[in-house]
Amino acid sequence: MGSTPTFGTKPSHIKGFEVFPSKPFFIFYALDFRKSPSEFSAGPSAKNFLLPTAIPSINRPVRRTARMATRFLQFDFLISIFFIPLWYNLVIILVKTKGRWRKESAGIMKRIKIITAKVQMEAQLNDTETAKSIWEKLPIKGKVNTWGEEIYFEIPVYKGPENPVETVEEGDLAYWPSGRCFCIFFGKTPVSTKTEIKPASPVTLIGRLSGNPKEWAKVSEGETITLEKIPE
Repeated sequence: MGSTPTFGTKPSHIKGFEVFPSKPFFIFYALDFRKSPSEFSAGPSAKNFLLPTAIPSINRPVRRTARMATRFLQFDFLISIFFIPLWYNLVIILVKTKGRWRKESAGIMKRIKIITAKVQMEAQLNDTETAKSIWEKLPIKGKVNTWGEEIYFEIPVYKGPENPVETVEEGDLAYWPSGRCFCIFFGKTPVSTKTEIKPASPVTLIGRLSGNPKEWAKVSEGETITLEKIPE
């Protein structure tokens, strides 16, 4: 790759598209162009740059990763972007600075625990108004419903759609406005495609699981499930 770019703050942890409240992060990903790098035009906005529609010549798995990155940037992060051309690839490095990270971990990223008889797991709520409303109602108890590899249960929160999405990722937490339900996605739903996980109808993304999403396959219909705050 050649010499490593010098950043204002040296990152101390390397992870994927997860949110870790105590350390900055790197995200490395190579965009494999089907035709030529010259087809790519970078705009001034990181969101525009990462939108799948801005890079139509790349293949489906990369579009999926670009969508993940776009969703990741919905959090109010300070992002620096560096470009390293490598023949027909482009490497994107997103760097989160320490100072801004401390601010977010102190005030935005709320940590919760999701509890059943068989599985207990921590998760993080984002800074959407819907997530804030759920946080204020905790603790909440409900009865598990399953739909494919999705768990959902009704909660006493009444919110309309907020930046609704029609596809989600494994490990996403969402609020389903149509059913007033808290949703845990740990795999494919009955309406999913080979490459995309789809809810029954658009949902509001409210956070991410901190552990292995597949653990939730152990939970059965009708079990009691509890959402609790983790003290800050």
